[in-house]
Amino acid sequence: KKWQPSEALSHFLEQLIHDFKLSPTALNSYIECPQRFFYDNILRVPKTKNFTQSYGTAVHKALELLFKKYKRDFKLPSKKEFLKDFTEALEEEIFTTEERKRAMENGKEILTKYYDFYIEEWERKGAPLSCEYDFSKHDVFFNNIPITGKIDRIDLIDKISSKVKIVDYKTSSPKSLNFILGNTKDKDTKLMYQAYFYKMLSEADPLFQWKVKEIEFDFISPDKDKFRRVALPIDEKQYLEFKKTVE
Repeated sequence: KKWQPSEALSHFLEQLIHDFKLSPTALNSYIECPQRFFYDNILRVPKTKNFTQSYGTAVHKALELLFKKYKRDFKLPSKKEFLKDFTEALEEEIFTTEERKRAMENGKEILTKYYDFYIEEWERKGAPLSCEYDFSKHDVFFNNIPITGKIDRIDLIDKISSKVKIVDYKTSSPKSLNFILGNTKDKDTKLMYQAYFYKMLSEADPLFQWKVKEIEFDFISPDKDKFRRVALPIDEKQYLEFKKTVE
């Protein structure tokens, strides 16, 4: 006999999902494990962040401040200020003493190399259009499905046609395009789905004033002292299948 929730439980769950909005993380969580999605995204069972998540939060915050200040002041902040922002962001995270030391040493070393690697390009291209673009404030819907998300950075490609590039930071080790497309033995589509979700958000948001031309993953961890960015080609057939998956 198929289990059916009681009337009281059904009402409780309806209240929980009343304000629920689907995000890239929630979608990937559901695809990977519906039960985990239920606990994490519907019941919202409290849990602490692990080392990787806390470290990633601090790196993202430092990069957010770097480009927000660049956009505000029309001048790229110094490397010293960039590392100071990282240190302060790290202080907001919960670590053991040993973890904090490791995060501080690794982060400063990597972000120093990252800054040196890209500074000439950043100064040549100028400040980005937007940092931490938050869709949650715009009541975005895809086919009556409330959706949300946040873009790390938006760079201008063509001012006349309003074409832009979405940039998403990753503190994990660099991944190949084949991995992102789910073409390796891992069959991992999380990054591709995340990228397509951003495109879907941009198209559904009436306040998003640009057209997404490129979606790029910027890997903050170097590979033999070289940093990698991977641009995802937008396959319209694949993108259509993705939207069916969301529905």
